Amino acid sequence: MPFSLRHLSIRAQLILAIVLATAVACVVAAGLSLVREVNAYADNKRIEMRAMAGLIAVISSDAVKAGDRGLVHDAIGAMKNMPGVVYVRVSDLNGTIMAEHGFGSSLVTSGDGLDFASLLAGRPASTTMSIIKRGETIGQVEMLTTTAEFRGRIVSLLMNTAMATVLALVLGVMTAHLLQRRVAGRIREVAQAMTLVQRTHRYDLTLPDDRRDEIGTLTQGFNRMMGEIRVRDNRLAEHRANLEQEVEHRTYDLKLAKEAADDANAAKSEFLATMSHEIRTPLNGLMVMAELLAAAELHPRERRYADVVVRSGGNLLAIINDVLDYSKIEAGKIDLETIELDLANVIDDVTQLFASKASAQNLDLAAFIHPTISKVVGDPVRIGQIVSNLVNNAIKFTPSGHVMIEATPDPARIGHVLIRVTDTGIGIPTEKLAKVFESFSQADQSTARQYGGTGLGLSICQRLVAVMGGEIGVESTEGKGSCFWFSVPLAAASAEAASIPMFSARMAPGASANTLDCYAAVGSAIGGADVVIVDPMSNDAQQFIRAHASGSRVVVVSRVGDAAAEQWIADGRAAGQLSWPVRRSELIETVRAVASGQVQTVSNRSKSVPGKQYAEARVLIVDDGAVNREVAMEALKRFGIVADTAVDGTSALHKVEIAPYDLILMDGSMPGMDGFETSRQIRMIERSRGMAAQRIVALTAHAIGSGADAWRDAGMDGLLLKPFSMAQMEACLAQHLVESESKELQSVNAVAQTEAAPSMIDSELLDPDTVATLAMLAEASAESVQRILHIFMEHAPPALERLAATIETEASENVASAAHALKSMAMSVGAKTLATALGELENNARDDGQLPSANDIDRVRQLLMTSITALLALPWMAPAQNHTSEFPSDWRQLANPRGK
Repeated sequence: MPFSLRHLSIRAQLILAIVLATAVACVVAAGLSLVREVNAYADNKRIEMRAMAGLIAVISSDAVKAGDRGLVHDAIGAMKNMPGVVYVRVSDLNGTIMAEHGFGSSLVTSGDGLDFASLLAGRPASTTMSIIKRGETIGQVEMLTTTAEFRGRIVSLLMNTAMATVLALVLGVMTAHLLQRRVAGRIREVAQAMTLVQRTHRYDLTLPDDRRDEIGTLTQGFNRMMGEIRVRDNRLAEHRANLEQEVEHRTYDLKLAKEAADDANAAKSEFLATMSHEIRTPLNGLMVMAELLAAAELHPRERRYADVVVRSGGNLLAIINDVLDYSKIEAGKIDLETIELDLANVIDDVTQLFASKASAQNLDLAAFIHPTISKVVGDPVRIGQIVSNLVNNAIKFTPSGHVMIEATPDPARIGHVLIRVTDTGIGIPTEKLAKVFESFSQADQSTARQYGGTGLGLSICQRLVAVMGGEIGVESTEGKGSCFWFSVPLAAASAEAASIPMFSARMAPGASANTLDCYAAVGSAIGGADVVIVDPMSNDAQQFIRAHASGSRVVVVSRVGDAAAEQWIADGRAAGQLSWPVRRSELIETVRAVASGQVQTVSNRSKSVPGKQYAEARVLIVDDGAVNREVAMEALKRFGIVADTAVDGTSALHKVEIAPYDLILMDGSMPGMDGFETSRQIRMIERSRGMAAQRIVALTAHAIGSGADAWRDAGMDGLLLKPFSMAQMEACLAQHLVESESKELQSVNAVAQTEAAPSMIDSELLDPDTVATLAMLAEASAESVQRILHIFMEHAPPALERLAATIETEASENVASAAHALKSMAMSVGAKTLATALGELENNARDDGQLPSANDIDRVRQLLMTSITALLALPWMAPAQNHTSEFPSDWRQLANPRGK
């Protein structure tokens, strides 16, 4: 570690400074003395040498004048004993040596030899003197003298200087010691005091203030610092004294705010769960019966009415699902499945789902899935939901043109699949792009009014993609269309790519043409004849066919509501057809079949009839709502299933113990033993008896809340939310049942009925919309509607009596549950006033703990009787009015219950 003065104490630094100063002063003084000594010695030596040389010149002048060498020799011989003389030489004017004495070689020197280097080296000094006789120079004298005594004088000088230096250093150290006690002592006291404060945290220390120099200023600064620290500590102590109370107040406020937020969040979740259940329960009967009605033999006008009901119900359900999905995502309760799926089927299913909507707007809809994308691992439901939302938005905001879906490997992200939904719609302004994924936000505030929607679809897509670990974005030009894309990681479950057979295609410009061109570009020859795919409605279809070889086989694209494709097959102009929108699997299968020589025939099977039948399947419906059981039974009849029913969990267990079922549709919310506990009991029975596990599907309206995930904990195999569509029921049956060999459907006799005139409906008691729905259903089968009303009349009076009996228990929860059950039945048959009154009783009991009075029960009893009377007065109930004895008698006793 390099030495630094900063590491020394002030005492050491002070002593070192004085010692260095003294040493430097001594060295400088010694140097000056040495210079002065050298100069003095040289001057004295020159004077001495000139004096001796002058003397020799005087003595030898006559001899040199006479030219007598002997006399000259005698003259310098007298000088040979002079001290310090090393060599003497006398020469005449011509330089001829007259005489010499000593070592002549010593004359080989430069200068006079009296400089410091020559003296220090001990060289002899030289001098020259002219010989003058009577003013005339007649020769010269040259002489060398020794300088050996100079070294002794220098050594003596240096010794004296060293002694003086040592004496000065001793005196300097003594002086520094005295000074440091005066100066550094106080500084050391300050340093020790600061160390003590640091170690003991004592801030009451002070130092004596008895100096007015810099040390005094340092002492005053230390004392002021201690004083300020003491003031700060006093303030902190006062703050700490009040801090606990302040923190307690703020913590209490925070606790109240947190509890309020938690209560609000819980209330919101409970509200959404309750509203979901309350809306889905009547919507279940409405949508299923509407689908059955739309599939019946109706007049065109009535069929349009039924289609409106189906579409409106679907739109309502979509809005409910958006709100619920958004709530689940906000609560962090979205669970992703990780299963093997065929991405091409998922995307093609979306195109089939929106085909009729696109066709109604005269839009072309198609999807291209790159052949390298086949089996992947992911969540098919959530991927389908994202694609559906994007396609739905694209169709909604595209007045003309096309919508195309593309799925390709993401070139920028290894292991990701890039899915793009491109449209030719209205586009989005650049300044609005950043807001399209925000909740309840659309590019223009008038968009919701013009095109509809909740403003949640894109926000849900963004959050679902984020949960999957992907990325979503949009590119758009106003007036030219948009491209919404998302990239998600989907691991390949199989390295096998789809093999696209070679074909040629000619379609009108649009999504279908782009899709077929993309598939044709990646096609590979697999043998067989050339295959040409054309649109029979295209003007140049025939010309395109003629341009190919005569051996080409034609495949036509069959569009919704267009019989041209089947006509081409019937006329022999085409060997096969593809349904629009074109599915990848159907494209591969059809092209291969046609290329191998197969020819399709026209199918006569009605598209309104479900393709799969399960006549041999044993299915049990467990639901406490009679109307709900009837709806499920009617839906299952479309698939050839005559289902068994159970009104509660106990009777369901009894039926299961007698004989197992292939499928059990289990309602979650039932009085007594609910559906989830019943499922647990069934699983216990199966394990105890070694029976094979029966397939149990939760049939419930609980989309969120505690009942949303309870079916998993109960060991159920699946979930079918109310209201369900026929397609959802078909998918559920296909997943859990084995198709029967017989495909024959039981015929349903439709009885034409006259529409109920609006003037004949008591709008004060009955809901006109529900009555209109029942009227359309009665046109298909009056017996079904009469049976539903029969069930209502059978179960409503006992339900009212159970409600009256629960009042005596003084349990508001039981009262609310009983009122809810009767309200649900009333809503299903359109008794709106009765349902409203029961809803008030339910809310009062559930929210405020208020029990209904005897007058409230009498009012409900009167409303029930008048509602049944109004229902019996409807036109399609006329055949049943002649057989009122078949109806339960309990409803006639409503005005005088229990014989009072």
